[in-house]
Amino acid sequence: MENVDRRFEQSILHEYNDIPNGVNWDEIPSTYIIPGLKEYRASHKNTTYVTIGDYEIAKWSGDWIHDARISYQVSKAVKASVIVNNILNAEYSLRPGDVRPPRMFLFQLMIRF
Repeated sequence: MENVDRRFEQSILHEYNDIPNGVNWDEIPSTYIIPGLKEYRASHKNTTYVTIGDYEIAKWSGDWIHDARISYQVSKAVKASVIVNNILNAEYSLRPGDVRPPRMFLFQLMIRF
């Protein structure tokens, strides 16, 4: 996520700030749609640089989230599966305020009648 609407990172009363008279709504967390989002995004900015010697050859931002699925057909009617979501247990969000779940292991047994 490269950019979010400024309303998510500013107080909803930002336009009514009167700093010379001591009114600063940006300092009150309860006036934000998602309090702490700006700080969260700043502290969880994942940027990777690939360099060879003194030369930067690539740069990208974002998260690598790995999932794995392994299944075995035991018989014509029975299939067993192991599913692991978020193998590296990374903390990431797809949209503002939506932190995705941690690593999850699923064991599945399918039986057909």
